[in-house]
Amino acid sequence: MKTLLFAWSGFLALNLSINADTHIRIQCHYDSYYNYGISVPEIDVINEYWIGESKIAFLTDKGKIIFDINKKALAMVNAMTQAFIELSLPINFTEETAQDVRLLFEEDETGGSVQETGEKKKIGRWSCTGYLLKFWTAARDIRFEDRIEKIWTTDSVAFDLNLYHYFHSILYDLYHNLAHWENDFIHGLKEIKGIPVLRESQFFIKGNPRNARMEIIEMKEKTPPENIYSIPSGYRKQQKLSRDFFNPSPFHSAWGILWISE
Repeated sequence: MKTLLFAWSGFLALNLSINADTHIRIQCHYDSYYNYGISVPEIDVINEYWIGESKIAFLTDKGKIIFDINKKALAMVNAMTQAFIELSLPINFTEETAQDVRLLFEEDETGGSVQETGEKKKIGRWSCTGYLLKFWTAARDIRFEDRIEKIWTTDSVAFDLNLYHYFHSILYDLYHNLAHWENDFIHGLKEIKGIPVLRESQFFIKGNPRNARMEIIEMKEKTPPENIYSIPSGYRKQQKLSRDFFNPSPFHSAWGILWISE
């Protein structure tokens, strides 16, 4: 009987491991700030990742991004408007983006630098490496936003970091093609190793300061919820990525994931 129980326990543990994906919960805090005569209140939200063998789902409280490497597809879902867009990989920006979203950033330019600081730090159970990001955004050669970010990353994870980095490289290419991010800055972002455990940022938006903080509060192996990597039924498909899709933006709280939504 004991042998049978041990065998059954081992089978359950193995089965759970086979079907388990990585679930990551990120606490995001944004300070209040003053902009165009309006006092914007502070924001506290939880963003999430589900990372499987070949799929990633990134979730905010208002939408999600689904990446499937086997299907070579990226989908963005706006829960507020119940709309979604599916992009084939590699993205053909001329065919799959509408002119209005390209015109939105036509006069914008973003540049900056990424530096590995050589610092090491223990955050929770993770051994982390430090990075310093400095970047700016300008329109018509006039800077209207500057940011300084300190990022602490770890490579001590159970999922495939190559899949994670490929997902983010697709988003970086989106910024490069739509919002004119400089090549050197994009290259620096792609060279960051590991996943950010903690990122602290100071923004200066038209001279008005704002602080933000993102920190992983949970990273566990779990069986993913049904349909977590799927587009909700009944949602309306948009043929092209347009300005209308981001109004209102489902990724406004996803600073560090989709800067383009800020």
